[in-house]
Amino acid sequence: MKDSRRLFFALWPPGDLAARLYRDSGEIQARWGGRLMRPETLHLTLAFLGDVANPDLPALLRLAEQIEAEAFELHLAGLAYWAHNGIVHAGLVPSPGLERLAFALRRACQESGFLDSASGFTPHLTLIRKATPGGDLPDLPPLGWRVDAFVLVESRPDQDGAHYEVLGRWKLASPAVSADTMPAY
Repeated sequence: MKDSRRLFFALWPPGDLAARLYRDSGEIQARWGGRLMRPETLHLTLAFLGDVANPDLPALLRLAEQIEAEAFELHLAGLAYWAHNGIVHAGLVPSPGLERLAFALRRACQESGFLDSASGFTPHLTLIRKATPGGDLPDLPPLGWRVDAFVLVESRPDQDGAHYEVLGRWKLASPAVSADTMPAY
């Protein structure tokens, strides 16, 4: 057995949204080439940790238990292409809930030595890897989901791309209801 695991914290879209993105990405891949991400691998990385020693895994799981954040809505903003790494991805509408969760998680990982403090956070969902531009990207219809949990995932690369195993899942708190947000009857 390996002495370490390749780990990251992430958000996973619901199955119907992942299937829709996969189907739409297949049409882009037909023109742009590259390797299409399988629907079960579509995710938004919150913090990529890289190789984590097996003896450190319990401390990482305890760290995740201490994260306090509320559930939130996440909406995709459109498709884009990063030429430097050949990635077609879906961007996101700015979300205070996402920013708070990512900040809390990344800060805790940095303070515990699991994450380099110099690493940045650009929220996106990778759809196609190693793509080459083949025309304009289509518009993305309004899509999104309610985020109510985050996960710790192990990535196991192979010739078909990475295979992921969820090692832990943590629920986000329900937002507090105030008199300002309560519906009027």
